[in-house]
Amino acid sequence: MKPFFYLPLLAMAACANAPASQPGNVLIDMGQIETHNDGRCFAKDISPAVIETVTLQEIETEAVRDETGAIIRPALFRTVTRQQILRERADIRFETVCPQNYTAERVSTLQRALKARGF
Repeated sequence: MKPFFYLPLLAMAACANAPASQPGNVLIDMGQIETHNDGRCFAKDISPAVIETVTLQEIETEAVRDETGAIIRPALFRTVTRQQILRERADIRFETVCPQNYTAERVSTLQRALKARGF
């Protein structure tokens, strides 16, 4: 996904560097935004880990058979459940709108664009 789609969700993102000051006309709290000398702004978010629960049947005792191959005592199984991480948690850093540019007009434009895309 493009960072554009994350803007509403990441409006409260925090950054490690010095926060940018926000003008009085900002409609939502952008959190701390890292502003570079070239005028570009960056924010951070966290991509949560993806964890899967796996349930397996493990054989506990083998089946007992007689000399003809008929089962005298069936095998015994136990259920084992464990979790495994499919994707580790990750810090995401992305370019975002600078607070001084986050005006009522910009918010309206973003909201219309998101609504047109079904968000």
